[in-house]
Amino acid sequence: MMGHATPSVSPDEKGAFRLTQVSPQLYFVAIQNLPEGFYIKSVRMGEAEALENGVDLMRGAPAPLEIVLSPAAAAITGSVKSVKNDADAAAAGATVVLVPQEDARRKQPLFYRSVKTDASGNFTLTGLSPGDYKLYAWMQVETDAWVDSEFLNPLEGKAQPVRLKEGAFEKAELRVIPAER
Repeated sequence: MMGHATPSVSPDEKGAFRLTQVSPQLYFVAIQNLPEGFYIKSVRMGEAEALENGVDLMRGAPAPLEIVLSPAAAAITGSVKSVKNDADAAAAGATVVLVPQEDARRKQPLFYRSVKTDASGNFTLTGLSPGDYKLYAWMQVETDAWVDSEFLNPLEGKAQPVRLKEGAFEKAELRVIPAER
């Protein structure tokens, strides 16, 4: 779970866990070392869906937290090109970023992904939650600049939209977004 102070715990062999002495605030669930091909499908606290809205502990002891994982994560593979000497060239070392389009998902790191392209300009993103996203590619970009809407909004027209369904394997061909002068 993520918040100001990040409590963490490992589940037992049955998948159960207990967090104690947790500050009363809003947290977002994150799971490290998910098996290949899995994603967090849902997080529920009692009747409330908490995956996108977070786990609100500001009102005292909550109902049990239930986290459901799915083995049908989506994936995207593709390549990035840049223009050099009026010709397309593989963009080796470009930063490719997958940004969620839903406002609730934009508030949490779980739904953002980034990767560098290889020497041939190719990339792969795996373990993705279904949803609507945009793909961006830059040769130079400040780490996590893409979570700032003031930075990203003027560039949305240069991104490639992608809709991921559960278990989907999508392909994408991207162009590097030129640095602002």
